[in-house]
Amino acid sequence: MERMFRNWDALDANGMVDAFSRHAGSLAIGTDPDEWWEGFEAISAMWRVQFQEIQSVGKLRCDIEKIVAWKEGTVGWISGRVI
Repeated sequence: MERMFRNWDALDANGMVDAFSRHAGSLAIGTDPDEWWEGFEAISAMWRVQFQEIQSVGKLRCDIEKIVAWKEGTVGWISGRVI
């Protein structure tokens, strides 16, 4: 999660995409109820569009407030709150 937000700060879309699992069950949830992307292909496509939009308005900085991560067997999940 920390690496993902460093990539965000650097506007590095490839690095952001690299931070996500290629597993078909991967899920990215945004801040809006309609921001729900399932699977690596959907997640990577979303980030590439998001970074193009961010670059057009200038840099957006995110500071990590809290990270929560869990693992059970071969499954893991993580969430981050940024300010």
